[in-house]
Amino acid sequence: MLIANPIYDVVFKYLLEDLEIAKGLLSEILQTEILHIAVEQQETSAFKEAYGGIQILRMDFKAEIKTNTGSKKILIELQKGKYSLDIMRFRKYLGNNYSKPDAENKEPLPITTIYFLGFELEEKIPNSVIKVNRHYYDGITNQEIKVHSNFIEQLSHDSYVIQITNLQPNLQTQLEETLSIFQQNTK
Repeated sequence: MLIANPIYDVVFKYLLEDLEIAKGLLSEILQTEILHIAVEQQETSAFKEAYGGIQILRMDFKAEIKTNTGSKKILIELQKGKYSLDIMRFRKYLGNNYSKPDAENKEPLPITTIYFLGFELEEKIPNSVIKVNRHYYDGITNQEIKVHSNFIEQLSHDSYVIQITNLQPNLQTQLEETLSIFQQNTK
C-alpha cells in the first residue's frame, strides 16, 4: 500500500485542512482535549533558492481547549521547516501573530506554537518531541505560583518542537504512534 508522505507541504496541508484529522493530531501533541477547532490563516512561502529550494508551510488554528477549570480559546501556530536557517522567519511570523487581536474578543489570544522540523537541532537533543511549557515562580522565594494572569499568558507561550529525524520506530506512546506517519525510514 502506498501512503502519501506528510513531510511534503501539499500532503501536510491536505491532511490538516481536514478538521477532524487536525483536531486529533493537535489534541495528541498538546495532550489535551480540543473542544472546537477552526483553520485561521494558512501560508506557504515561495521557492527560496538560498534555503535549498525549500517551501515552508505555516498554518494557524483557533481552538477551544479543555482546561482544569473549564475551557479557554487559544491560537495554535503550526510551522514546518526543513532547515535551521529560518529562525528569524519563525520569530517574525510569531511576532505578527502576537500583534493581532482576536476578531471575536478584540484582544489577543494566548498562542501555542508547534514546530515540525526536518532537521536535528544543533545541540543534538535526542528527543523527538520537546515540550516547553511555562510555570510561574516567585522571583524572591522561587516557589511556584499557581494563579495565572491573562496579561502574562498573552506575552508568553507554550511550544512543542517535533524533530522528525528523531522519531523512533519502536512506538511506546499514543503520541509516538500518531507521529509515526512522519517517519521517513518507513516512507
